[in-house]
Amino acid sequence: MASDPRKEMDAQHTTLSKGNVSAASAIPADVTQVNVKTRSETHLQLEWDKVNNNSEYTYTLRYSNGTETSITGSEGGTTVTHIVSSLSPGTKYSFTLFTVFEGVSSRGYNLSGATVPSAAEVTVTKRAETELSLEWSTANRNPSTYYVLMDDSGKNITFSNQTEGTVKHTVPSLSPGTKYSFTLFTIFDDQINKYEFTSVTTINCAAPHWKVTTSTIEAEVAGLFSMATAKNGSDGNNVYGKVEGNSVSFTNLYPGATYTVSLIYELQQEKLLLCTHSVPLVPEVVTSLSCDSGDFSVSLRWEEPLGVWTKLEVNVGGNSYPVESGTELNVSGLQPAQTYSVSVTSLSGAMRSSPQRISCQTQPTVIWAPVLVIILLGLLAAVGVFVLRRKPKLLRKPGGNLEEHTYESPDETHTYANVIALGDRQPSSQQLKKPGKAQVEHAYERPDETHTYVSIIATVDPQPSSVLPKSVEERNEQSHDAYETQIST
Repeated sequence: MASDPRKEMDAQHTTLSKGNVSAASAIPADVTQVNVKTRSETHLQLEWDKVNNNSEYTYTLRYSNGTETSITGSEGGTTVTHIVSSLSPGTKYSFTLFTVFEGVSSRGYNLSGATVPSAAEVTVTKRAETELSLEWSTANRNPSTYYVLMDDSGKNITFSNQTEGTVKHTVPSLSPGTKYSFTLFTIFDDQINKYEFTSVTTINCAAPHWKVTTSTIEAEVAGLFSMATAKNGSDGNNVYGKVEGNSVSFTNLYPGATYTVSLIYELQQEKLLLCTHSVPLVPEVVTSLSCDSGDFSVSLRWEEPLGVWTKLEVNVGGNSYPVESGTELNVSGLQPAQTYSVSVTSLSGAMRSSPQRISCQTQPTVIWAPVLVIILLGLLAAVGVFVLRRKPKLLRKPGGNLEEHTYESPDETHTYANVIALGDRQPSSQQLKKPGKAQVEHAYERPDETHTYVSIIATVDPQPSSVLPKSVEERNEQSHDAYETQIST
């Protein structure tokens, strides 16, 4: 009788179940799926369902380099979780997972997983008013890694300047004094890591109008900044300014000093310098200006101005005299008895203080000597003219009009005569008249006596023109001969 094959297989199976393991049952089944539950730059977290939901099974994870790790499945639940650590970023790893039961392993389940690439850190190598220069490293990365740069609006920024180990790119067409945010995505095997960064474009500090005095600085500056400092090269200390919006101001500064003003934007822990600008202050005004004057010069004195000054400009009557040190100046070559306008201005570089002004008058001493000489010469000339004009009358000879005077006293009578020549200048028709004589008697009294004198005016014949003196010498000689005064007692 032939035997039944099904009964033989059942009998054999029954025999194996009682203690003898068959070849088919000796190989456990493989896991059906392995998931990478989490991942990072250095780890992969794997998860799978227990085979046949049997917690007695264990598992072996073999790395691509042959290293194996045993994993227990005795934990509660229906899944097994395992973390593969100490991995490298941006790297794809391959594994084989075996199911193990009583020393017998399954055929193995192959799986792979990639770690997250490390984010490329971007360095802003240069900040300008309208552009930002960026750079990041690609060294020691999988060649399959690539990058995507986006701005804060989500716009993709393309770049192509990639050299071995380094990517360089300049973002153009930006606005001065503006904050910009970017994100650089590093992508490997569909795994993405990102690096977010922010920077600020610079400002042109020379563009604003800086208002300065002897001790203050202020300006309105277009652009973003949060801090302002001013540093004087003389003392080296930073002075912190007051920032309100776009306004910046500094107070209590050193007169005439030059300050380096810096505008800064504080970004997280970093202080970004936006611009620097040198601002000189107005020097202090010269004080206590005075002058001592001579005939041809003035000596000026003043107190040295406070703060910093490079030189003084002294102006006397429109002429400028530079003074680089000291507190006095003697100006010569001036005119005596003149009033000069004097001003002293302190300078610090190109900055000028308000001028200090006074008036100085030179002495008139040297003028009196020539004036006195001129006055004396004038007096002498006047006396000479007077004498010359009176001398011809005193020296003329009697022959014209005779004026005779007589006066009496109780015991005597005095008679004198003056000769006045009048006929010389009479017309020829009058020269034919006969001589005549006029007598005038004068009397005056005192309490005890009476005086009488008589003036006799005689008109004599005029001389013919043919016998008149014809020269000045003859006239003078005639007048000398005629000069006789008769006094009769």
